Amino acid sequence: MQFIDSCPSTNVLSNVMDSEELTSEYEESTLSVEIPNLDSRITEYNDLCTTARRLHASYLFHREKISTDAAAQLCQKIYINMARRIGGTIDNLYTSGWKDLGYHLGLTAEEINYIDNSMKACPTESILRVFCQGETSNFEQIIQSLIKMERFDVIEGIFDPLKSLLDILNNTDSDQGYNSNSGNDTMIKPNYFANNLPEVLRWSKKDDVESKETDLPIAMMKINKPCILLTYFDDGIDIAERIYKTIQNQQVVNKQINVICLENEKLDVLTNPEQYIRYYFDEVNYVIPILTEGYLKTIRSPMAVCSSSTNNIDCSYARFIYTLMSSDYINGSGCINRKVRCILPLGINRKLLVELSKNPLLAVWIWENQIDKLISNLFR
Repeated sequence: MQFIDSCPSTNVLSNVMDSEELTSEYEESTLSVEIPNLDSRITEYNDLCTTARRLHASYLFHREKISTDAAAQLCQKIYINMARRIGGTIDNLYTSGWKDLGYHLGLTAEEINYIDNSMKACPTESILRVFCQGETSNFEQIIQSLIKMERFDVIEGIFDPLKSLLDILNNTDSDQGYNSNSGNDTMIKPNYFANNLPEVLRWSKKDDVESKETDLPIAMMKINKPCILLTYFDDGIDIAERIYKTIQNQQVVNKQINVICLENEKLDVLTNPEQYIRYYFDEVNYVIPILTEGYLKTIRSPMAVCSSSTNNIDCSYARFIYTLMSSDYINGSGCINRKVRCILPLGINRKLLVELSKNPLLAVWIWENQIDKLISNLFR
């Protein structure tokens, strides 16, 4: 896999290391990096998180103010290693790139789409700058996100310089460009952070990461029975309604099954769509996509929130749910499909079966008139 060297600019890089050293290091940063004794290494990552919890994420950009001290050079190296490894990866079924990192760090789909379509800057830098606006945004959240994404290559690239940076900051007075207090719970922040983001990406204090993790509606807090999530696009609405009724008609003879359609809980979903969908995605037993032509076109779209001709919120977030499905398949279950079960409309163009056969998430499906058998088999 070829990585695109587009994120850090040449004049920034030259402050830390010469071009030959950068090229050599860059060629080594691939997704094929194997981590010996990964379990014990993850324990070391978690130990680093405990220390990094007090270090504000805006240290990633501390290099812009002071380019001569050791801390600034370490900050620069951490940023470069992250930007190259993350920015050189395409988000798809098999890899987690900058968009996936953005979702893990709490950015909304709208913010990620804006960065993707309207900004010329390195997208990895942009999502990190947005994240750094949070009052409590820290390096622990970054590392934990990378662990969930299984981007251990990125963690390895920042592990040593981050440890060195923590050592310096924990033993330095606050008059050298940082604000370090002795309290165990005090966040260590740089004295300088230039928020040069466009207005549409700027957070007010009430919008920071801590505030985005608000309590979920009471109705979302517990799912006490088997549960499925239907996902579909405009041309699958009628099929979704038939499937919903079929499952409801089975309740008398079958155990109670909760069927979630976002449209049925629209008012709650719209309070925080990404948080709501992520919560239910993790909680449900199965996700059932309806593989219409419109749905397949939608998941190929680069937009996380796709244009729908209806006001149905399931259609609007079909692409976002597919991204979660792909991430779970790769990072959550080791390429074993434990969660996704597909429904195929009876009248679908048979040529699309070739396309489905190339996608391991969608390759196994049943016809829509077999939904009763599928549900019976899933919850025997």
